[in-house]
Amino acid sequence: MRVSVSALSLWLAISTAAGAANMQEDPSCREVNQAYLKTGTYPNYSVDMPLIKPDGTRKPYKQFKVSETELLSRYVFQDQWKTFPRPTATIFDRKSEPKFTSCKLNGEQKEADSTLRLYTADWHQFPFRAKSEISISVEDGLIRRVMRHSPDDNWMFPEARVEEIFEYPTLSSAPLQAK
Repeated sequence: MRVSVSALSLWLAISTAAGAANMQEDPSCREVNQAYLKTGTYPNYSVDMPLIKPDGTRKPYKQFKVSETELLSRYVFQDQWKTFPRPTATIFDRKSEPKFTSCKLNGEQKEADSTLRLYTADWHQFPFRAKSEISISVEDGLIRRVMRHSPDDNWMFPEARVEEIFEYPTLSSAPLQAK
């Protein structure tokens, strides 16, 4: 079968335009996206990820340590850390859909060492989705906590709710190491 160059060019142009149309930031999520990118490019940080059981109790589940070049990951019931190249921070999932949509600022909360802006948002990471509560530090613009609630039985984790708790060492401290 012979396809003309102009027909192929037209198909490519339409396909590219359709993909680019999906890659648009939700304007309501500008501050959340800025915090997400700032967090994703911070030199060193760690994340504890407990599962939240239906009765509200937390069960330690997974940990991450991120350095300038790598991501260390482990389930808390395993001793060994797995090492991966550090992922590139992006506000889009692998299907080029925005990671956060329908963001809403719900107020501020004073903590011992900072003030947190509290947001709700729809979180997407194909094929998963969840309602999210996001806490962002007013002082440094970094994410402190994300709570995700999966609304159906297509869960990314063994429970419908999971929390991500972020910690940031100072820039002068030693890089994070697997222990």
